[in-house]
Amino acid sequence: AFDAMRRPALLRLLPGSTPQRLADVGFGSRLAHHPEQGLLLAQPEVCDNAAYYYDLYRYDHNGRRKQRLTHCARYRMADWLPSGEGLIAVHNQGGQNALHQLDADGRRVAVLWQGTKGEVISHIAVSPDGRQVIASRWLPGQGWDLALYELASGEWSALTHSTAIENHPHFTDDGRAILFSADYDGIYNVHRLTLDSGRIERLSHVIGGAFYPVLS
Repeated sequence: AFDAMRRPALLRLLPGSTPQRLADVGFGSRLAHHPEQGLLLAQPEVCDNAAYYYDLYRYDHNGRRKQRLTHCARYRMADWLPSGEGLIAVHNQGGQNALHQLDADGRRVAVLWQGTKGEVISHIAVSPDGRQVIASRWLPGQGWDLALYELASGEWSALTHSTAIENHPHFTDDGRAILFSADYDGIYNVHRLTLDSGRIERLSHVIGGAFYPVLS
């Protein structure tokens, strides 16, 4: 959360209670959660007094215990594997994106995919069975669409192709659908894409914009 008065922070929101501020974090931080491993945070850090790169941290559920996982690693965002024994991270260097698999302590295990110049992936989420990664992907001449990466085959498949910006994808708990935000009519609203049929349903009808959907 960020209110322009204080540093961004991790907040705990419980029904019927005042939001609890757990820990200050960096501007532009990205968050992922695992029920056993806790919170995974990607945030910008100063590297060697001259650069500003994203690194990964792990917090416990109370936001008190903090462990830095990487140093000057350029991991802009990441998500836990369902087992909690590792994670998938977006690496950015020299204007080229890649998908890396890391262990639970942030050590690189494998380079899963290496993009070329002009290919950008963002807002990734791992499927509940750990076999796929959903991302918002930008390709030259196409803009932002949703794409699915198969870990076994190492191949991407496009799920959408439109002039809208489709982003912030997240799997439903059964892995059969994707929740995401898109501005199909000029305002960002939450939508659901059913993977078997490819059908897209609009779930919210807001005026100001709806982002980062997660199914409770």
